[in-house]
Amino acid sequence: MLIALTLACKPPVEAPAEIGELALYMYENFDGTGEDGAEALPAALVQLDAWLTTMPLALDEDVDDRAVTPPSLPESRLGGADVPGSFSEELQVPVAVVAEVDSDMDAQLDVMLDANQACIASSTTTWHAQTFDSDEACFADGSCPTLATTHEIHIDSLNNVWIDMSRDYTWVELEDGRQAVVARAWTSDQAQAYDGEGTWDQRYDLMVWLPSEDGSSLRRFYSMWSSVTLTGVGDDFYATTVKNGLDEHYNRTVDFANGTSCDDRDNAYTRDEDEG
Repeated sequence: MLIALTLACKPPVEAPAEIGELALYMYENFDGTGEDGAEALPAALVQLDAWLTTMPLALDEDVDDRAVTPPSLPESRLGGADVPGSFSEELQVPVAVVAEVDSDMDAQLDVMLDANQACIASSTTTWHAQTFDSDEACFADGSCPTLATTHEIHIDSLNNVWIDMSRDYTWVELEDGRQAVVARAWTSDQAQAYDGEGTWDQRYDLMVWLPSEDGSSLRRFYSMWSSVTLTGVGDDFYATTVKNGLDEHYNRTVDFANGTSCDDRDNAYTRDEDEG
């Protein structure tokens, strides 16, 4: 009886309200194994939704007005994500961009779960293959709560590089019944540039698809913690490159959902040539 009373009196989980701390909280508690358990992400999305109402979200708004700088992501808050040997909290360049896209969850699920992501990422991503490590159809219809994927990405910006990432998706039900999706991604190894000296040292992504109250649009949050070592590329320039790339991603997801493709979708696989 005492145990039952103790459980009944347990206060509800309260996620941080400040957006920087909230982003770290969502990354750390993505898989529900932290102190706040499975209640962490639903509580976090309540706070995120409230904060998003204070932000300009329209894609025609200046991206600088829709961008924020979260704090760095310490190793202690990776929540089980891999730690590459090149991990450095001090070198991270954190960037987050928000938007509201004129597309519902069903349309964005088709985009999200397309195996060929080349037309969905920024235009400097010339190859992006998504491999499903669990049942994507089961996730798409909501009967499976999570989906594990791996990503092979070629980026031709600042330098020529192939990046391998892991990305997990999870459904999150809000207290009002809305069904959101949150994704967490990470690199396990440093990526070496092929057509010049330089490295892509670390990258951690947090992505949110949050339906509006009537479900006709999606409020998006995308935070990236990453760093590169490239001659002549400083943090300010790199942060601007990431910010513009995230904003371009939002626009391209809407275009792709509306049937617009791109030339890079038909690119041949060329990784062996680069590595040769």
